[in-house]
Amino acid sequence: MIRVSCLGGVGTVTGSCYLLETPGGKRLLVDCGLFQGGRQMESRNWEPWGFSPKDLEAVFLTHAHIDHSGRLPKLIKDGFKGKIFKSGKPAKIGATADQMSSLSIPLKMPRPHWATSNPLIGTKY
Repeated sequence: MIRVSCLGGVGTVTGSCYLLETPGGKRLLVDCGLFQGGRQMESRNWEPWGFSPKDLEAVFLTHAHIDHSGRLPKLIKDGFKGKIFKSGKPAKIGATADQMSSLSIPLKMPRPHWATSNPLIGTKY
């Protein structure tokens, strides 16, 4: 039986993140969303994952909104090396973590007035 752990998007509409574990020990993350909506909610972006990103085979994004994909840079920084897939068209969009990390996309998010570090890249302000 597949085990599903809800790690975000529960009791809120942001931070979608579900860990699927197979009986054979494979792990897949469905979504990797950013929490939004004030200090208490956004502080969850800094919390530990509850699993080792290095142990994931892949990440599947249901869609590219930031509340479903916004913590991918942090996941990669924390050791994820698997493949990244997304639903929808074009159907053949996917990349490895190494390919994604080599893109010249800024991996910073706006700093909330109360934050002392950036959870996505570990930068201290």
